[in-house]
Amino acid sequence: MSSQSLADEATFRKFINLKEGFNETGRKFLRWRYPATLAELNEDLKKYLTNRRHPLANFTTIYDMKVTRRSPSGRILMLEVLTDKGVVELAKNEARSAFGPPRSTLFYLEPTYDANQRLQSVFFVGGLWPWGRHESIWFL
Repeated sequence: MSSQSLADEATFRKFINLKEGFNETGRKFLRWRYPATLAELNEDLKKYLTNRRHPLANFTTIYDMKVTRRSPSGRILMLEVLTDKGVVELAKNEARSAFGPPRSTLFYLEPTYDANQRLQSVFFVGGLWPWGRHESIWFL
């Protein structure tokens, strides 16, 4: 897999779901999964945008989140967050800084929706060391 680019989302997800074959195999921080409710996501993003005096800081809710671009090493280059006020584009480290869970840009998103397809929560699924809210991280 080392010869393949991880810029492709499907290839990246396959890589992140590998649990063997690494120097760090067996360490609990090699792979991690962190749940965040919609309320937590809204609070984190609102605080981040307010601190940066972003024009969309007065949004009410997040409708969706998706990674739109990755580097060949799999790091997030662009994360788009659709809010009721418009789209917020988070580049590189902004993607990890805007939300509490990830402290690396090496993650993907697993959103959960209600019966009406409204965002309910997001799982941040990633690799290596996630600095932050350790007590809530589910290790894979």
